[in-house]
Amino acid sequence: MARHRKQVLSLVFAEPIAQGRMSIDERHVRVGAWSVHCATGRVTRDGEPVEAAVVEPPRPLRAVPWLPYDEALLQRIVEVVAGLLD
Repeated sequence: MARHRKQVLSLVFAEPIAQGRMSIDERHVRVGAWSVHCATGRVTRDGEPVEAAVVEPPRPLRAVPWLPYDEALLQRIVEVVAGLLD
């Protein structure tokens, strides 16, 4: 599943990746000193765990037209990374 998330994230964030503002490696999405784990959504800054300030997705998960399938963790990762890019 993490591999699918990585694929989706590389498509959703194609422009910032091409601009060098972020990168995706084997297990993490990296934005500067921040790192978001693709399998768990865990956020770290300079290797230290931090809490991401995002609103939890509603239950049940609402449809998000820009994601190819509904998955709460993927939606959370996208929201966290988008916030870090701002």
